[in-house]
Amino acid sequence: MLKNNIMCFCYSILWITSAMLYAEPSANNGDTQLSDTSIDKISHTNGSLIHDENVKIGLSGKVEIQEGQFEKGFFLGPDNGGELTAPIWNHRMFAQLGLEAFVGNNFHIIIAPQVYLWSNTYPENMEGDHLGIVFSQWSYVSIADGEGIFSFGDVQKPYLQLAAGVMPFKYDHDAYNLGEYLFRSSPYPNHIETSFDNPFATLAGFRVSSTLFENLHQDLLLTTETDVMPLYDWSLSYLVGYKIPSLVDLGAGINLHHWFPVDGRLTTPEGAQSGGNQYLNANGDTSYYSFKGIELMGRLSFDIKGILPRNISNMMGAEDAKIFGEAAILGVQNYPAYKYENGVLVVDTANNYYGDISKRIPLMAGLNFPTFKFLDVVSIQVEWWKWPYLNSYFSPLNQGEYPVPKMVTTGVTSSDLINGYVKWSVYAKKQVVQGFSIIGQIADDHAFHESYYPQYTSVVETFIKHGDWGWNLKLQYSF
Repeated sequence: MLKNNIMCFCYSILWITSAMLYAEPSANNGDTQLSDTSIDKISHTNGSLIHDENVKIGLSGKVEIQEGQFEKGFFLGPDNGGELTAPIWNHRMFAQLGLEAFVGNNFHIIIAPQVYLWSNTYPENMEGDHLGIVFSQWSYVSIADGEGIFSFGDVQKPYLQLAAGVMPFKYDHDAYNLGEYLFRSSPYPNHIETSFDNPFATLAGFRVSSTLFENLHQDLLLTTETDVMPLYDWSLSYLVGYKIPSLVDLGAGINLHHWFPVDGRLTTPEGAQSGGNQYLNANGDTSYYSFKGIELMGRLSFDIKGILPRNISNMMGAEDAKIFGEAAILGVQNYPAYKYENGVLVVDTANNYYGDISKRIPLMAGLNFPTFKFLDVVSIQVEWWKWPYLNSYFSPLNQGEYPVPKMVTTGVTSSDLINGYVKWSVYAKKQVVQGFSIIGQIADDHAFHESYYPQYTSVVETFIKHGDWGWNLKLQYSF
């Protein structure tokens, strides 16, 4: 198995090298910045296909080969699973081609499909007829970015933007792995997800953005999720950020998560009995938990270079010597559960999932270690999150998906979860030549297994216990 992985890695290196040799570089190296909070993976419109008075069309793309390994962790499937008895190799490849059209000075269209190739991270030692799954490779095509953007004002620095479509969205520039909680989480149950070198969320919907006085930026979003149950609910979000250039960047946001359900029976299911999704409130009435909730976020970044002597700060890279942090409340409303004991209504400690708001507050802090331009960035992040249950986006009960935590299971104890409250990540990136970068990371974060078949899918994060960890390495070429 290891031999096959090494051979595949070598072939992938040759593939990327070929792409670098045969890709024709463009003469124009300009960037098209959509807004402070919209990641445009194809915004580097280095070559124009059409030039006239009203229309410009640009082409861009990237290829990536990613290898890594879950060194220690868990696979917890619906029917079986447990602690990994051996490391699991992760193999992924991406290819993306983007087309941008600028119509006049105000309208901008982005179409960027992406092909994703991966191998299952299902443990070979698990019981069941799954050998064909382990040794198979899967692929799919998705929309990495597809939106129309109308800008008002200066095309380079618009004071107002209206956007609609599928949009990669990032609000915390300094969050290279952990953080970005507002759109990579859920409140009930608490759930946080991370993905190597993709520290943002892909949202579908509408965005209104404005920049006032050059430093004050605001975003209002009406978006729908497409990858987390229940499907297709709409959320309304507002974010504001203020920058003092080269010194301070701060922001805050609110997300009315699943506030506008498409099907209320999925958003607030009533099928589970007491001890599941059903509970008694403080009045002794029967109530039901819901995926719907309010999330809050605050962030702060301080650039130490802004207070250093210029001759020292000039020796550092743009991302060096930054201290930053982010905090969130994943569900502001408490829902204490009660039960009758000897005819008296008392707190149901066994099923009181959402009675303590302090358990729903993740805290992240980070530092970009100075490398004096040797590397583009080395980001060290830590997180404290006092969630006493497994990190899962739903709990499958009675053949349904319910907004209650997934409880401890085989090989995991409550003490393991307590010891696993702390997460950490070390991320590094170096652009070797124009367009070609090497990116690496070691972390105990919120990574999940990938699997094609639902019966062999783990709905719980990989790294649970203290001491679980994994690594990733990526070679990337973009033009």
